[in-house]
Amino acid sequence: LAPIRISTMLSSETKQEKQIKSSFICVFCATPSESIFRQFSSVASSIKLTACTKCGKNVDPYVEREWLLVALDCILLRLPAYRHVLFHRLDASTLSSRRMVQTLLASSILHSYVKWEACRTRNQDVSFQKLMLSSMLDLLVFWACGCLVARGDIRHAFLGVTFPTAFQVVTVLVLVWENTSTVRLLGSLFVLVFQATAMFVVVEQYWWLVVAVVLRAIIGQLLALAMGLPSQPCSGLEWTVGGIPFCVV
Repeated sequence: LAPIRISTMLSSETKQEKQIKSSFICVFCATPSESIFRQFSSVASSIKLTACTKCGKNVDPYVEREWLLVALDCILLRLPAYRHVLFHRLDASTLSSRRMVQTLLASSILHSYVKWEACRTRNQDVSFQKLMLSSMLDLLVFWACGCLVARGDIRHAFLGVTFPTAFQVVTVLVLVWENTSTVRLLGSLFVLVFQATAMFVVVEQYWWLVVAVVLRAIIGQLLALAMGLPSQPCSGLEWTVGGIPFCVV
């Protein structure tokens, strides 16, 4: 009877705890759940994963896996891994404005370095400050387009846009040994695909990506002209329309 008494005691939750747990979702079908697991004693190993009321699978089996396995599943574009990271591992509810600015700056610095390497190999003299401004604009345009279809969930949309840019760290490390346009293009393509996958688990739509890419190319070119540049700094793929180059990736 002891385990039953402990389970009953631990299952008695306050209203505040229930509100916090209501933000959990099933990583397989996105059905809201009150909890991820239940703990029957103070021993860490005595837990049982919560089953989803809709699909019957465990709500989030990734809570028992190492971060490296989660990262590999994200690289393999598995939607459950992205739902685990965006909704359970990264706490969007506590994402303050200061932290959002810091994340935006860190993501922009990584993207700007890749652009700077592209400009350097093309003998284009562009200051790093202008590249920072261009990179921040890229992320803000993506975020704005995501917010339009995120039904007010702007923090998860922000994480969906900025979290995949961490892959630029891999691109930067590879550029140390192989600074070629192929490496920069592949790095930019990977980030774009990861952003599309991450945003899909938030908004469950892909059409926003086409709108975001087109708007980013147009607004980026206008910003480049305003800064006195012949074209928008691009680390990936350019598409020339009417003699004007637009950065697609």
